[in-house]
Amino acid sequence: MSTLKVNNLLDTSGNVLSRVLQHVYAHTDAVSELDPGDTITQLNCAITPSSTSSKILIMATLCCSADGAADLGYDIQRDSTALQKGASASGSPGAVTHAVFANMGSDNIIPGTCIMLDDEISTTNEVTYKIIARPNSGKKLVLNKRHQDQAIKSQSRMIVMEIP
Repeated sequence: MSTLKVNNLLDTSGNVLSRVLQHVYAHTDAVSELDPGDTITQLNCAITPSSTSSKILIMATLCCSADGAADLGYDIQRDSTALQKGASASGSPGAVTHAVFANMGSDNIIPGTCIMLDDEISTTNEVTYKIIARPNSGKKLVLNKRHQDQAIKSQSRMIVMEIP
């Protein structure tokens, strides 16, 4: 049997072919009620990039509801830095990485998926990606179930992948 070892695979133009170098995956079916600024610790993903030029592809899906009519969003953070937030906003919760729903008038369960590329990482030190709840003031983000009852439950998940 033969073993092929290479440093890079190139296309016919001499460009390095992109591929996923490593991935970290977290998921949870835990039900919780989160205040503004709370971290969903079960979804934390720590990864150590192999190169300072690597990018990190982040995919997060939250199944959430609120305790009544609310504006819900969340931030994705690399360590303590919130990534790719919207422009300044006038209300609460304000600018967030991803808005799930706004003032629905009830407490329906809403899935929200965010896909983003962290192209400003530039380190080979371990970093932790995390999700921070951003319901509007005085409300709670209810994770993995409809707030009012037990009729529907789901899981939330996050995956981070290093891309060269």
